[in-house]
Amino acid sequence: MENIIRFRHNVMHVNSLLAFERIRGGMNQNCKDVYFVRLVGANEKLAFDIRQMDERMTKRMADGQAVYQRIQSLPALSSQKQAAFYEARYQEWLAGGRQSVSTGALKGDLQYAGLLGRGIAQALRLYFSDRQPNASIEKNFAVKLLFWHDMLLSGVIKQWNGKMSVKLALSNIVKKQEYLFSYLLTLLGYDVLLIQSEADISEQEEALLLSRKICIGDFSKIDLPA
Repeated sequence: MENIIRFRHNVMHVNSLLAFERIRGGMNQNCKDVYFVRLVGANEKLAFDIRQMDERMTKRMADGQAVYQRIQSLPALSSQKQAAFYEARYQEWLAGGRQSVSTGALKGDLQYAGLLGRGIAQALRLYFSDRQPNASIEKNFAVKLLFWHDMLLSGVIKQWNGKMSVKLALSNIVKKQEYLFSYLLTLLGYDVLLIQSEADISEQEEALLLSRKICIGDFSKIDLPA
């Protein structure tokens, strides 16, 4: 029988970009600590600090101490072939009782498939917490979640290990679906940083109490490094 892994969010107080970079959630008796943090606004040092984080985390990756990925935006699903592939995975997830799903990233890892399947179920529950459930909308959102998951992680994480340190950073996430995808990543054991330099999530998303907010200045359009 699969050992169900539980996650505790934001157990330690994280109040800066550097603190997020350095903190490492432990795992004990199938319970893993993860961090979901929003860095809101901008200051004169933000672009420099992100470059420094990129350099340090890239070195840690090269030394085998961590996994790190930062992206500017989530891609759009435009290929019919891709859509058909993820719709088929969605149907398999439904047929399996919404408990497990295997896609391109970490395909064949049964423990990870369980984490992803249950994480998608939780993301969908949160999405419909303030609106009427709709089968078509659910399918389209689940397909996006699976697609975004693979686009972000394929080739980055080759084997899941609850004790490994994985840091993922995304920029200016304001749509509810993208925000819940970011939360889904924490349900896979990853620490997630949202760099909200230009805008933040809505009051409705804030009320879900999923992430910790760190204000560093006013909103501003800055030249974030790629």
